[in-house]
Amino acid sequence: MDRRVDRDEVFTLAQRQHQSGRVDEAEHLYRQLLERDPNDDGALHFLGVLYSQRKQYESAIKLINKSLCLKPAEAAYLSNQGNVLRLDEQYLGAHWTWIRLMQMRGCTVAQVIMPLWILIKHLAHFLMQSYLIPLTQKACITEARLWSSSGCFFRPSESSLAQLSRHQ
Repeated sequence: MDRRVDRDEVFTLAQRQHQSGRVDEAEHLYRQLLERDPNDDGALHFLGVLYSQRKQYESAIKLINKSLCLKPAEAAYLSNQGNVLRLDEQYLGAHWTWIRLMQMRGCTVAQVIMPLWILIKHLAHFLMQSYLIPLTQKACITEARLWSSSGCFFRPSESSLAQLSRHQ
């Protein structure tokens, strides 16, 4: 029992350091806990969260996945897994993680709705960049070509004229 109290004290201190922005100290404490017990799901999880904050997504995903292997029904672990996958632009994995989270009992509405909303925003941005903006540019070029060849009296926008000169 004394060993568990010691573990809890170190874990609490690590989380305080982490929340205060002292991530190097927090990382040291999480690693210290993992040296004592390599299957400490809390230390694994929060070390993964720390790595994701450093944009070390591959390491973060491995650690969070290991914590989920130890505690597969932990909603917070699953939510953070989805967040890290999204940050690493693994949108499909993030989507399935959040669907799994929705199927679990005991998770809050915020743990489900916010990540899905963020995913929708990212997908919309991707679609805009990949499809809608190029289509709009193509339409502007077509408009400018029609105007220049027909001698019509309407004038296209300056951006259409600029695109026409770049693509001719």
